Amino acid sequence: QYEKKFPCLHVYTKENEGVSSARNYGLAKATGDYVQFVDSDDRLYPEATMQLVTRMEQDQSDLVIGGYWNEKEDREVVYKDKTFGKRQEFMKEFPNLFTQFFIHVPWNKLYRRSAVSDVTFPRDLNKGEDLLFNLQILKKIKKVSILQEVLYFYIHRF
Repeated sequence: QYEKKFPCLHVYTKENEGVSSARNYGLAKATGDYVQFVDSDDRLYPEATMQLVTRMEQDQSDLVIGGYWNEKEDREVVYKDKTFGKRQEFMKEFPNLFTQFFIHVPWNKLYRRSAVSDVTFPRDLNKGEDLLFNLQILKKIKKVSILQEVLYFYIHRF
């Protein structure tokens, strides 16, 4: 029904082999300029994708990170609005971003597809695979932007 309503959207189904396998399958099928992940029990705020795309194009970033609402802790998690054009600048902020759970996950981000085209989620892990994916991305990209707005509603089921 989504494909009929949105012709640019394609729905793919595959055997359940874990989240990394599903995400890797999606990455292999992706043809657009951007990649965004949304977990099945979470949701995006209205206009979230548009805000991420706008910022990515405005700054020519390879990765844009947005704020999120943590349902379990009943709080928003935001970081100051910033664009990092140099690795040294980003690495100074890395410990703070890491501590606030901005680096660990793929779901509060928009990736330029060309930046993730040769990176996959490790299939042999069931914890930490998202972090490893993002660390691989961070090693190769040039520019990262952060939006201070809350764009993602994270529901913690564990």
